[in-house]
Amino acid sequence: PVHASFTQLTFDAGFEQFPSLSPDGKWMVYSRTTSPGNGDIFLQSIGGRNAINLTPNSARNDMTPVFSPDGDRIAFNSSGEGGGLFVMGRTGDLVRKITDDGFTPAWSPDGKQLVVSTVNAVGSPYARTGVGELWIVDVATGQRRLLYKGDAVQPHWSPNGQRIAFWGLPPTGSNR
Repeated sequence: PVHASFTQLTFDAGFEQFPSLSPDGKWMVYSRTTSPGNGDIFLQSIGGRNAINLTPNSARNDMTPVFSPDGDRIAFNSSGEGGGLFVMGRTGDLVRKITDDGFTPAWSPDGKQLVVSTVNAVGSPYARTGVGELWIVDVATGQRRLLYKGDAVQPHWSPNGQRIAFWGLPPTGSNR
């Protein structure tokens, strides 16, 4: 049998979501709503109580942070600068816009690519604003290529890089 224990990690006020653990398990990043319409990315050591706001100067929603496989970078979505996908250093430095769109990024195991959906699928699957396609984005160049045109959201790369898991709804009228 598996024995699990649970420990509260964050203690600040505000709505917190999208946690991501660093590969070494010593840090986590997450998004927290700091005021209406403004989500920021926070970094906190596991066992610590002082979260560091990595995007304090952003007046936009910064969401869905995820650590790179080496733990040195964080990819996230932001509505700032016209919206899109961004990458920054682990401490919030060297913020760089990668693409004009993309939600819930997931790193390839080698850290060279991200897979993203074109739709933000937070909340009810039936309350989304559209159908999400999957795109692969080269982190160095920002070049994109379509991976899947059907409905696909919240992708995640397999550890060996051979598969990408996601969820989606069947087309209207489908009996699947």
